[in-house]
Amino acid sequence: MRTFTKEELKTLRLSITELLEFVRCVKWKDEPYFYRFLDNMKNNIEIYLYTQSGEVGLLCEILSRDWQAANNRLTGIPSCELMPEKEGVWHLHCKYRELVADVGRYFLEK
Repeated sequence: MRTFTKEELKTLRLSITELLEFVRCVKWKDEPYFYRFLDNMKNNIEIYLYTQSGEVGLLCEILSRDWQAANNRLTGIPSCELMPEKEGVWHLHCKYRELVADVGRYFLEK
């Protein structure tokens, strides 16, 4: 598993924050289940960066675990449809996928 540098954690936090803001602005019936995992990821990064203590390897394991949970096939990002009943929102779908990919690139196996 990959260990993130302090700078990577900062940019990952920014990417997660942008995704969370997008999800918050979209009119969902209910808050998506995966939202809580993304929020936990952002909060854990902020705690680590603020306190400058703890083991970065353990943080990376927790982030990876939460990202996997956020991408559960049945309850996660892949299962959510973005306003399926409305036409002409393809640009929102593209932006959503782009934001998800920005976060996901940190968890690709190298």
